[in-house]
Amino acid sequence: MQVPASGPFGGLSVTLTKATVSPREPTLYTLSIANKVTHAQCAISKSDIDFAAFRQRICAALEHGHSCSAECPWMYFRVQEAKPRRWLFMRSKHRQVQANLATHQSMLTSLLDFMRTPRNQSCGRATTVVPSEVARFLFDGMDDRELGLYAASPMSKYRMSITPNLVKFAIADCSICKNCMDPEDPVSAALTTLPCGHVFHDVCILMALHRQLVCPRCDDEGKSSTDNSSSDDSDSVVDLL
Repeated sequence: MQVPASGPFGGLSVTLTKATVSPREPTLYTLSIANKVTHAQCAISKSDIDFAAFRQRICAALEHGHSCSAECPWMYFRVQEAKPRRWLFMRSKHRQVQANLATHQSMLTSLLDFMRTPRNQSCGRATTVVPSEVARFLFDGMDDRELGLYAASPMSKYRMSITPNLVKFAIADCSICKNCMDPEDPVSAALTTLPCGHVFHDVCILMALHRQLVCPRCDDEGKSSTDNSSSDDSDSVVDLL
């Protein structure tokens, strides 16, 4: 399935190109990272231990059991299943590594598709917490300039903020309260996407819809259009009834 190049990782591709097997050291997998929008490319190495820790953090970020309309439950079980198999019979080291490489690749591809699917952008965890963990896994150690080449296209509605030990992704400001969605704030992480595609804090949009059953953004844009022209702007208001 072709997934639109949108969201915090629009245009990004991650491919496991090879595995380096050593008799005494952990197997290292080489990940080739590229952004087709900025044409930036780099390569990193991760071990099975790194992937196991990453899988645990993603499962915690998805918080199985939370209520949303996105595909979070499916993604949670998909990541849970992405564990290297334990073989009942001895196999060659290289065959085991090949199987693990395919498992790791499948999990990363599923995660990128999950974050870029429009339906999943209605969930605060899918748009903030999960991308933060993916960025931590792929781009740990990069400065803000380097990270910007890979993790945010110019047309993305997402923006990045970087602190010394934490990468956060946040969706654009709520147009009602003018505050940004903070993934660590339970209120800010709860988002509602209206049929027109505009996103708001749950608390903000509930109060606005209690006053009038129209999208506040569409209503504002319609009023602005009326001020600038005499044309009928009734199509700019989305009726939620």
